[in-house]
Amino acid sequence: MDTAAGESLFCFVKACGHVLCLDCILQVIITTRRCPFACTEIASILDVSALSLSLESTSKLEPTLAPTFVRRREQELACEFAEKKLTRDAGFARVKGLEEQISWQLKSIQTYAEELSSMTSKNAGLTKELNEMKAVNNAQSVDRGVSRVRLSLMKTEKQAIFLQLREQQASFKAEQAIIS
Repeated sequence: MDTAAGESLFCFVKACGHVLCLDCILQVIITTRRCPFACTEIASILDVSALSLSLESTSKLEPTLAPTFVRRREQELACEFAEKKLTRDAGFARVKGLEEQISWQLKSIQTYAEELSSMTSKNAGLTKELNEMKAVNNAQSVDRGVSRVRLSLMKTEKQAIFLQLREQQASFKAEQAIIS
């Protein structure tokens, strides 16, 4: 396919690195989704990049330069392809590394969540035990208070009884003094 500027349009298949003319590549990729050079790579229309090449007539070039030009261009394209493949592979390795880090972080989070749950249940048990101890302590304090009140009442009753006994003794002595 020739353009108005005398350039030919070619396509570069990113998946495998082969170069084909535009008409051939469109027909082959749309129908078979594979490179016509029997590559194992599956290619879609998104994997094709257009190349605009100006091909000189071989009659103008020395006979040894035409194949050199084509070989050089093939080498450039192969280098670009290899560079892009390395970049892609490095990206895949980076993604895999990040996935492993995320997996490790998720496991750590799960472990921390389990520890938190365990500590929460232990805290609830300790809180219950503390409340029971406070209730027992309060009951003991009430018992001590009641005991103090009882003791105080007993002392008061004892003093009242002693007063009554003294009064009775005094009245008994007074009666004895009257009798004698």
